[in-house]
Amino acid sequence: MKKQKKMETQLPEVMIQPIQSFLSGIEAAQTTLLSRSWYTAWLTRPNLDFDEGDFLRFEKSALVKYAKKTMQRYEERNRKIQSFRLSIRDKRSNISVAKELILEAMKLGATDLHLKLIGGWNCFVLPHEVLQSQTLVRLSLDSCKIDRKVSCPRLKSLSLSRVLIAGNNLWNIISTSPTIEKLVLSNFNQDSIKLILEPPGLCVVDFHKLRVLSLENMIICQELFGDISRFPCLKELTIDDCSIQEEIQICSNSLMYISFTHMTGSRSRLKLDVPNIRKFKFSGCYIPSLSLITTSRIWESDISIRATHTSHYHKILWINYLRVFLLNLRPSTISLSLDINLFPDDMMEGRDYTGYIIPRVEKLTLFMNAPPSLHSAVLGGLFWSCRPNFVTLYWLPSSTFPIGNKKQAENNDFTELFWNAMENRNMSSLHCLEEVNVEFFEDGGRPLLWKTLSQVLANSGNVKIEVCFRLKWGEIKL
Repeated sequence: MKKQKKMETQLPEVMIQPIQSFLSGIEAAQTTLLSRSWYTAWLTRPNLDFDEGDFLRFEKSALVKYAKKTMQRYEERNRKIQSFRLSIRDKRSNISVAKELILEAMKLGATDLHLKLIGGWNCFVLPHEVLQSQTLVRLSLDSCKIDRKVSCPRLKSLSLSRVLIAGNNLWNIISTSPTIEKLVLSNFNQDSIKLILEPPGLCVVDFHKLRVLSLENMIICQELFGDISRFPCLKELTIDDCSIQEEIQICSNSLMYISFTHMTGSRSRLKLDVPNIRKFKFSGCYIPSLSLITTSRIWESDISIRATHTSHYHKILWINYLRVFLLNLRPSTISLSLDINLFPDDMMEGRDYTGYIIPRVEKLTLFMNAPPSLHSAVLGGLFWSCRPNFVTLYWLPSSTFPIGNKKQAENNDFTELFWNAMENRNMSSLHCLEEVNVEFFEDGGRPLLWKTLSQVLANSGNVKIEVCFRLKWGEIKL
């Protein structure tokens, strides 16, 4: 025990502080209980994080007092900081406090500034000292106001969410920061975003440094990508929690990672010409129409679709939409996750895809919440839409859901049906299946020695069980 304590006290500060920087403010403070060296490292940490949520059980002014005391200690000891993070409620009594702390952080040498106003009404105006900083490298703002031009020549990362910006200042921020490598814009209207891609007047700026562009929680239309060639070094494009309208066309030789996540809206069209793609990601409640052109030989697709009754506007053709969508991703290694909440009764009734090309899928994960009367039709339709090499389902204990909830029973019924189908191979869509192997795992990943589903029924108790099938397919007979 003494030897262990000695080793802990000898852990150098340069190793401890990076660990503390990955933790929240309250978590970093808790590390001071480990040893004297952790306490000393925390007192002089270069990354300050003040979150009002960590002080809810204390008096209202606890955060302000703690933050001011901490900043005063750093100033008295002439300690410099690297990053400053402040999350505080947007109310008039906090406006002067937030400004004071931000200016003090800039004085202490902060190059990374993260500001979030909780429940904000955009009352807080960012100080001009921040907007004219010659040393700021990373700036993240949530729910505040910018009322003047920005000139931060060293800025490399900029994240703006629910920020009220007057006039063409959004364009001015971007155009006067030529070193930006990462740009995240959230909760902006279309007109504001168009200022970046279609600047006012005769302004033309090529973003030769920009490598990551993320658009979140907004309506996306084709005009936003009118001239993406102005981002010649763009590697990653993320569109998250957005509604896509009409058709989106993206042509880029530099893009390697494209992500459309939490997508909503009607059945949209995506046309992508990305010769050097390495990974394509999509998640949403519908299956888009996709055209993807690439010369890449090794790339991945990560697809997650939550099928609900509201997302199947062409209900009878849903399985074919999925098949065609996967065919357009066929050169890639495909991981597919389907959360099936409801299928209409006639969704796949009478469908026969004999003679159609059926795409291969490397990994298929299934969650079933449809009525048992539809399970056979769903299962048969899925194997007409793809040929998975690995399939993962779950056996859920009754404790997973409240008493009386049907989801646990529906999911387990489907898992049992899938097991029987693999044993008997009594579906026409399984005519090419040659070999089936199955393994069981606890939810944490520990392998189990069970061989049959009946053993799962008898022994699983209140443990969530992962049921993994490995399928070997023969040549698809057309």
